[in-house]
Amino acid sequence: MTGPRDSAGGPPPTPGVRASMRFVRFAVLCGLLCLLQVASVVVLVASFHQPWTALAGAWTVSCAAAILIAKWRVSRARDSARRRPLVDAARLVAISTAVSLGLFMWPGVSTPDVRPDHRATRLRVAGGELAVRTIRATVQKRPPLVALHGGPGVPFTEAEERALSGLAVDRDIVIYDQIGVGDSSRLSEPHEYSLRRAVDDLGAVVAATGMPKVSILGYSWGAQVATVYAAEHPDRVAELVLMSPGFFPWQGRPLRPGLPQSRLTLPQKAYAYGLAVKPRNLFVYVLVGADPDVARWFASDAEMDARFAELFAASEPATFCDRRGRSAKPSGLGFYASQVPQQHPGLDGVTRAEVPGLGSVRTLILRGSCDYIPMSAANDYRDVMPGSRLVDVRDAGHALLEDAGPEVVATVRAFLQTPSQP
Repeated sequence: MTGPRDSAGGPPPTPGVRASMRFVRFAVLCGLLCLLQVASVVVLVASFHQPWTALAGAWTVSCAAAILIAKWRVSRARDSARRRPLVDAARLVAISTAVSLGLFMWPGVSTPDVRPDHRATRLRVAGGELAVRTIRATVQKRPPLVALHGGPGVPFTEAEERALSGLAVDRDIVIYDQIGVGDSSRLSEPHEYSLRRAVDDLGAVVAATGMPKVSILGYSWGAQVATVYAAEHPDRVAELVLMSPGFFPWQGRPLRPGLPQSRLTLPQKAYAYGLAVKPRNLFVYVLVGADPDVARWFASDAEMDARFAELFAASEPATFCDRRGRSAKPSGLGFYASQVPQQHPGLDGVTRAEVPGLGSVRTLILRGSCDYIPMSAANDYRDVMPGSRLVDVRDAGHALLEDAGPEVVATVRAFLQTPSQP
């Protein structure tokens, strides 16, 4: 004689198995409700641009969804009299809210890696101050060289600044942390980080030198900033040096970011992507796309700068030809200064009418043979500026000043010391 069987024809599940199944179903429902809350916050931020409105709306949506789920569960229960949908719904909302807050929305405790530089002078600009460092030349014969770091949001390392000091033979070298980066101020409204803002700040640094003309060296993103400034003010630029330049900054075309992950090994990619998709990192990244100012309400500069430093360190080996990375990482990376210009690219840039003026500036372009930015990007600069010189540095990656510092500095020094043609 056989015992009772379930509807599928097998023996009925034991009480322990039924309890485990109920727990799994409840956990899945809580997870789905958590994702609904997070998605609702992002959508409501993009629609209303108010953090409290987004939170209240997301919680209301999750309450309504929980009540519907609870009623559906009661309708399917064998002993529905013992089920209380409102209590069930309250339990769902409470647990999913705790999960969404804990994993996605609760601020982390992080200390940004910023070392105050007492050598720097403070240059006041709109909304804050720039940290400016000057390496003095022993003999002053030529216009100063203003150097721009890359990223956006990634200052020069100490090793890169030491390499640049090798150019201080007959001219001062002026190095500054762009706004939102390094020892410079963070903007109270992150949406203001842009190519336009970076070009205007470069103009302020050039004006502060007190010289009618300067030479400008731009690295990576800094090359794009320097190019736009030179196109707008060719009369203020004696020479232009573009190192590992990003894609040419045409007006009306959003700047395309490079893809450093394309040069990472499979284990390096797995580690980098694993950091990027951490719930908190992913939530803030998506929120920046919806509204940078509200994103900062959810996640402070201090927290996100520290998280950005961790993410940068994971992908940074891609900037070297041997994929081993630096021994000393840059200090003071700026998350919002990095992400906002990339996720909200403006349409500022070089116009066709400005090309003749840009072509009149003596220009040196350097690109490493292992650079993750394609060769076509450097060729575009050379084509726009027919008188420019393009140098392909062998066995060097994107980080030219560290991968091939002596060779690069010697090439730049020779270029800068060549007299300009009248």
